[in-house]
Amino acid sequence: MNTKQENKLSMYLAVRKLLNDNNIVWAAITGFASVVTLFFSKITLIQNTENRQQRTTKGVTGDKKVKKAALIEKMLVVSGGIQSFANDTGNQELYELVNFTSSDLEKVGDSLLIDRANLILTTGNTHAADILPKGITAIILGELQTLITEYDELAPSPRNLISNKKTATEQLVTLFGETDELLKKNLDKLMMQFKASNPEFYIDYFNNREIIDLGTQHTRLGGVITDSEGNPLEGVTITAEGADLVEVSDAGGAYLFKPFIPGDFTVTFEKAGFVTQTLNNVHVSAGQHLVLDVVMAREVLTVTINGMQVLNIFGPGEARWVAGVSVKIKNITQGPVIGGGHFYTANTAAEGWDGTGTPILPGQQVIHTVTAAEYKPYMNGFVPGPNTQVFEVTLL
Repeated sequence: MNTKQENKLSMYLAVRKLLNDNNIVWAAITGFASVVTLFFSKITLIQNTENRQQRTTKGVTGDKKVKKAALIEKMLVVSGGIQSFANDTGNQELYELVNFTSSDLEKVGDSLLIDRANLILTTGNTHAADILPKGITAIILGELQTLITEYDELAPSPRNLISNKKTATEQLVTLFGETDELLKKNLDKLMMQFKASNPEFYIDYFNNREIIDLGTQHTRLGGVITDSEGNPLEGVTITAEGADLVEVSDAGGAYLFKPFIPGDFTVTFEKAGFVTQTLNNVHVSAGQHLVLDVVMAREVLTVTINGMQVLNIFGPGEARWVAGVSVKIKNITQGPVIGGGHFYTANTAAEGWDGTGTPILPGQQVIHTVTAAEYKPYMNGFVPGPNTQVFEVTLL
């Protein structure tokens, strides 16, 4: 997107915000509303096309690397559940069918990796009922299917990039022309009905229709999102309320609203497993590139377990409780206790402690990755002795 187009898109976004803020004024006017809907859809098409145009070979390669790692990880989760079931039933043929290691999968080419992923998915779907007790739910199988599709689309991207970028550039010219015509010949004309009935709305509309040439100093809002250990967070949804803009952080934790519109906004950062952050009154001036870096804390579950009682911590209702997940458990009990707490996988929410596991004493912390072989639908906690202990539990 060139400078002229970016200035124009900034104008479109300002008009969209004004229309949304005054929805009550025009929503009941069917013809007007239909034109507004078309205008909004044009903006979305421009933004999506610009994203395709700006992708570099390095970016595509990086996207592909991240997606490949996610695909292999999900393949191993599903194959682990299948192998655990095969081991339980003595089905060596089934076990070997999906017996792939991470290093094996990382070395193969795109086509073979996708073939193996489809083999694991097909086998998982065939034995869906058998591997459900192993924690391999329909949701996990669906996630594997999505990753296969996404990786398959990315696989040829580097060699097609130049052609795709050229096409996107041509499409932007067409889209800007169509949007300009929609405003000039349709929406601008329809706004005349508000000149007398709602003069403030009418004047604000045409003020926002002016294209401001900011040169190379375009209005921006962006930054990097990390966890409390400094690791970049991918997949965080960032919403700029009031600007009607949404972005998702990349593999490096970076996000960028380009272009942005001046004003005061509420910006929200959301990701499963992390505490949602909401920043109010974020002021962005015209031509400013505001850097807004954020550190997101993980959701920590504080649980209290009474002596000689079983407490369910996680179960099927917690989507992140799956085979392969890592769990951090810290005993924060104050004062002397008899023995430490025990945490174990279970088939029911009330299943008692089976005697396995190392006790976690006050002040101690453990991080444990639950293997497919040991995984069960629930994780319970148990404290021996007539005392109560308190723990912080985090799914990593």
